[in-house]
Amino acid sequence: MFEKNRGGNLIPIPLAGMMGVMRLRCFYRLDEFAEAIQIFRGTLFRVMAVSGLLGGLLTLGYGVAVILAAPGYWLGYGLAATGVLVGVVLLRLPARLTARAWARHADLREQRTLILDESGITLRTDKGQKQMPWPELARVYETKQIYVFRQQDDFLYIIPRRVLESAKSREDFERLLAEKAGGKRKRVRTTGGWLAPGQKGKG
Repeated sequence: MFEKNRGGNLIPIPLAGMMGVMRLRCFYRLDEFAEAIQIFRGTLFRVMAVSGLLGGLLTLGYGVAVILAAPGYWLGYGLAATGVLVGVVLLRLPARLTARAWARHADLREQRTLILDESGITLRTDKGQKQMPWPELARVYETKQIYVFRQQDDFLYIIPRRVLESAKSREDFERLLAEKAGGKRKRVRTTGGWLAPGQKGKG
């Protein structure tokens, strides 16, 4: 449909519900990958870490009790040292597992293109492409740094917030989420403890 402007020229009338094409080019960083891991493996990792940490504290406590009861008994010192070592190892476990998974997926550091339009999302890489029509969207997870679109077949489309550079691109993206995601959006709180010192922002 068209209307006339002040100069008498015909111009198109934007139709309700119509959106343009968003073409986003990006690669992923380790800290963004770590946030994605937290979304889907966070509970498991926390249970593992807490269980191991409690075991370490119990071992440490038993060792200290043995030392107090028999100061010359070396078993107590050994148990206390073991408890401290177990605690340190388990506190660093999430960061180690995340770094190991990142090393196995070198393709995530390669450039990729995500196209969002009226029909859905298309992911293009050097190895091919994958598409998700909007009706197949299962959930959108939002963290401090990324958006994760999960398809019904559990394929993930990850969009870093940093690629939405302009105010207009952020507005267009939010409009798209409101229209296509609806009640499927879920905000996820993440922590920085999943990376070793010096890894934040690393590609």
